[in-house]
Amino acid sequence: MGLTAIRRALAGDIRTLLGHGTFVGDISWNVVSLSLLGISGLALNVIIGRYYGPGDLGVFNLVFSLYIFYSQLTSLGIYFSVLKHIAEFSPDPARSHVILTAALLLALGAATVMTAVAYALAGILNPLFSSSKVSMAWICILPGLWCYSMNKVLMAALNGWRRMRAYAFFQGLRYVLMVLFLIGLVAAGAEGVYLPLLVSGAELAVFGLLAGYTMLHFRPVFSRETIAWMNEHARFGLKSFLSGTMAELTSRIDVLMLGLLTTERTVGIYSMAALTAEGLAMLAFAVRDNVNPILTQYLSQGKRERLRELLRRGVRLFSVFMAAAGLAAAAVYPGFIRVLVGDPSFLESWQPFVVILVGLTLASGFLPFNMILVQAGRPALHTLLKAAILATAIALNAALIPLFHMMGAAAATSLLYVAAALYLVYALQRVLGLRVFQSEIGVRP
Repeated sequence: MGLTAIRRALAGDIRTLLGHGTFVGDISWNVVSLSLLGISGLALNVIIGRYYGPGDLGVFNLVFSLYIFYSQLTSLGIYFSVLKHIAEFSPDPARSHVILTAALLLALGAATVMTAVAYALAGILNPLFSSSKVSMAWICILPGLWCYSMNKVLMAALNGWRRMRAYAFFQGLRYVLMVLFLIGLVAAGAEGVYLPLLVSGAELAVFGLLAGYTMLHFRPVFSRETIAWMNEHARFGLKSFLSGTMAELTSRIDVLMLGLLTTERTVGIYSMAALTAEGLAMLAFAVRDNVNPILTQYLSQGKRERLRELLRRGVRLFSVFMAAAGLAAAAVYPGFIRVLVGDPSFLESWQPFVVILVGLTLASGFLPFNMILVQAGRPALHTLLKAAILATAIALNAALIPLFHMMGAAAATSLLYVAAALYLVYALQRVLGLRVFQSEIGVRP
């Protein structure tokens, strides 16, 4: 098959797999949703920074980082199995209902036990981070932890069923509600230590709405097959949950290590830069969530040339887009701090922000494809990849933070983006046999 024919087939497959031309529409919905997520996350930092200062912002982001990391332990990777198997069996509604029933039962038990363990561990956090506030802030976020674990499973089901508009809505709603709850806390004059309640309130609201929506399209099934699928979710999840845990720890390791090695104020100022850059990275995840079902189909059907063409074109197009977005963000960042945050101490975060953007831009083309090993049914190898990335993150932060503090954390994060992209390229070549930028030997238009 010639290259032109492959490209035409690729475009046709995208239209067919995602509903006759809905791919662009679905991505648009997810871009809007994750843009709201990024904007809302930025608004959280701006409002907390403006009304509470760097110290309380540092405590909030330390606790939120712990929350994001620990939530992976609470969910035990069940949502990875849900995404993979519901996407695979989406033409069979009865089977997908059994798959989701089993996942929800398993997640219910895991979330309850692990949230209780999290409460028991609260007392060690103050001495660990040399703080008087972190333990109480952690307790305030625990109701949200339980709800978040259940929400991950329900969201994975929507993604697997390719109900991308609903997925995008609930994805964006979480952070919009966080902002609204924060405004309420500010208006009530709440102390900074209670700010994590905004997370618990938002997750509880999303859980109620998301569960109600899911029940409109889902019929629980309790049978021997349900028990068999619980075992399958546990097997798949235990192989893959470490990858999610390590991925989330990797994304927050700079903030956590700054908290261990520096002050709450330093963490607050740095997190303004790190989380703003993370907001830009959300654009890649909007594409990833829509591409994942296509990757599953191509991999399961052996359409290797179409898969390679999708990877090649996606990497190039998204890299160009993110380069433009990064330049614009770097230019407006100082004005954004002066006008919206108002505290001049946060201007110290501009240089770390630019350093992080460099690495993010260089690696951005590969971010939409960073779950390809899971979609290929290789969760254990995906976990090994995440372990390598986490080890690199710890080494870089441990080496650079003691020497350069905020700039050290920024340099470590920037280098990590590039390293993760290189690791993925290596995995694509050695594990899946895909050379993304290999010249088309023997291929003619």
